[in-house]
Amino acid sequence: MEVFNNLLSSYAATANESDVYGTLLGVGFTVYNQTGLAYAGAAGRQGFDLSSPAYSLDTVQWIASMTKLITTVALLQLVDRGFITLYEDLRPRFSEFSSLQVLTGFTENNTAILVDNTEPLTLRNLLTHTSGFSYDTWDPTLVRWATSVNRAENTSSWSREGFRIPLVFSPGEQWTYGASLDWAGYVLETITNQSLEEYMRENIFEPLGMDSTSFNVSTIPGISCRRADWASVSPNNTNQLIPGNSDLFIPGEVFDMYSGGAGMFSTTRDYAKFLQATMRGDLLSKEMHSLMFTPQLTDAERTSLESAANAAWGTFAADIYPVGAPLSHGLSGIINLEDSPQRRRKGSMSWYGAVNSHWMIDPESGVAAVMTTQVDNGFLQHPLALELWRELELAVYRGLV
Repeated sequence: MEVFNNLLSSYAATANESDVYGTLLGVGFTVYNQTGLAYAGAAGRQGFDLSSPAYSLDTVQWIASMTKLITTVALLQLVDRGFITLYEDLRPRFSEFSSLQVLTGFTENNTAILVDNTEPLTLRNLLTHTSGFSYDTWDPTLVRWATSVNRAENTSSWSREGFRIPLVFSPGEQWTYGASLDWAGYVLETITNQSLEEYMRENIFEPLGMDSTSFNVSTIPGISCRRADWASVSPNNTNQLIPGNSDLFIPGEVFDMYSGGAGMFSTTRDYAKFLQATMRGDLLSKEMHSLMFTPQLTDAERTSLESAANAAWGTFAADIYPVGAPLSHGLSGIINLEDSPQRRRKGSMSWYGAVNSHWMIDPESGVAAVMTTQVDNGFLQHPLALELWRELELAVYRGLV
């Protein structure tokens, strides 16, 4: 459709534009509505080199925290099959959870004060970010703890040791964004005796024809000519994109634990297939599909989420309108509890990845949409990518709903 083609083209670099200024390098967008595929398109280039291929629906990039939705669906399949429940205490069953501690503060000489966790930890806690697991790469308390113990690995190392961090509160007390889905992946691997990659390939990727999605990027067919360059924001100008490297985000080809929270690579086409199947309930029972989109948070947890969002709306709820709208969390994504004017309806679920790809599912309207790109803005939303995502959503609800 022309409106979407024009939007993508106006926000993406042209084939002969060597200086990537005021645009994204490349971007893809796909949306499904109640009648099926409504639009799929892309614009820009895969790389900074002018001879690089055009960015397409089959361009591969790191999808970062958009991995979390796929990991959640995989765990909910296990719930459907009776291998685990959402509410059982995981501590007796999974050794990594048996001796968790809560970081409550520091002594005058900067020694961490850790107390044993006495509260049940459930799969529901892991899938709603109410477990107490945060990220030691950005949570100030955990950053201080990591420094105090001379920690060599962190939650971006994609290792068992890197994910072994103290809780920042007891499970069920609050909401905080962090490594919960990485530990959910450990739960799946322990139950199935399969790796996340093996399980997802058998139960999600192959049934949906997602042949370009993997934790092991080098195994994706044709990757050498399909992978997007890593674009970083210039330290001198947010509007300028320059070639960067992914070392702070991705540990490379060698890691010892699949990151169920952020480890996956995919394409616009593949992720859109997954979103459509998730919206329709193809991968879960009817009951579990409904529960996935049901607000899950207690009053205390929701108060904590809204407090975090209101303090940093651009981080946790940037694509939800109006600012300050009531929020909750479903099984994997944030949920807006009121209609967003001219946009998504109440009960929609959404999230995004660290390099500025976005997804949303609006069950009431029957809309599922994904925008992919790869722009490193230091874990922050890139203004141009967010602006484009907002404009695309407005166009969807003007013309397709």
